[in-house]
Amino acid sequence: MEFRDLSDACALMGEIAASLRPGAPCCEDFVFFSAVNCTTQSEYRQELKGFLKALLTSPVPAPLRKFVPRLTELYRWL
Repeated sequence: MEFRDLSDACALMGEIAASLRPGAPCCEDFVFFSAVNCTTQSEYRQELKGFLKALLTSPVPAPLRKFVPRLTELYRWL
């Protein structure tokens, strides 16, 4: 997936949130990041990049494993 702007990032995060059952690990985080919920775009980027770094450098929960390649691409793009 090629990321052009933050709306692409929000779309991916929303797609992942929709695929998770309520209460699943990180579900609330994906819902939060499915919209720019920060004061500035740079703050959103920084918060999202920190979340992705923590997620991708620890054991990834099973329901999220299929998204690791796309989340890794997003992390690098940010």
